[in-house]
Amino acid sequence: MLRLSFFLISAALILTASTCERPANVEIEGPEPELVVISNFSDQRVLQVQVSKSIDALTGSAIEYVENANIELFEEDEFIEQLQLASLQNTTPFYTTYELKPKVGVRYTIQVDVPGFRTVKAQSSIPPQINIERLQLSDLYQRDIAENKKQFDYKITLTFLDPPRAKNLYHLKFFQQVKEYETFEDKVHITDIHYKEITFNPLTDSNNQLSYFNGGILFEDGLLDGQAISYTFPLQISIRPDREMLGKVIAELRAVSEEYYLYHNSLSRQRGNPGVPFTEPVTIYDNIENGQGIFAGYSASHDSLTVIQ
Repeated sequence: MLRLSFFLISAALILTASTCERPANVEIEGPEPELVVISNFSDQRVLQVQVSKSIDALTGSAIEYVENANIELFEEDEFIEQLQLASLQNTTPFYTTYELKPKVGVRYTIQVDVPGFRTVKAQSSIPPQINIERLQLSDLYQRDIAENKKQFDYKITLTFLDPPRAKNLYHLKFFQQVKEYETFEDKVHITDIHYKEITFNPLTDSNNQLSYFNGGILFEDGLLDGQAISYTFPLQISIRPDREMLGKVIAELRAVSEEYYLYHNSLSRQRGNPGVPFTEPVTIYDNIENGQGIFAGYSASHDSLTVIQ
């Protein structure tokens, strides 16, 4: 069952008082806690699931992760595996399959049982992968913006072929590789490599494109169904040139399920509209029965190119 969660809490309190009455002490109880299940899964890795308890918006409590859940995974209604709690230090607790990687086009269901909570269920599948046909870089410009700080501006054009006669949903992400280095005896030695995810200005959003608050662009094919789709994006990054250099820019094109798209779209819109007066509140979509969160599949293709030769 699909439903909308993250209930909007409102309370109207009418107090009547007179010179001989004391103000009433009224306690407002929050909603009953529910399980929050989060899993964005693909065919390129084992399935992972995080489970926590919902937070009362009035208390602002810290997230409490659940480590005694029983999670069963079904493939087209047939039980295939019980997920295990990963015992990794210094990481957020999560449950995982140890061998099974989800397959494209197969309907998966998870069932989560935790003592004291209703049984949680959710379903989703992974859409077919859509390959990046071409990735091009243009208009590279660099300038000093502070002492020992340099900014690089460039444009990336990405082209892919949208499958016809279907509503296709996407999450396009860019990562800039940054190499940390030291110079020793006139030779450059790479000491570390990390990746910075590129975020976009929401002022560039359109009817079918949304800048995701945590990086990348969410969009749908719309009127471009079945065509070669080509988008050009301005990218910008700054480094400390005395110890950093640019490596490759990596593009990840995710073909996402409807559950994935609706959840992340509504989540990003809520983050961009943090309770501003006179604006419509945004309700977060979820597909978790008897709980909150998201269980959603996606597939991904990758391409990369070097920013500076």
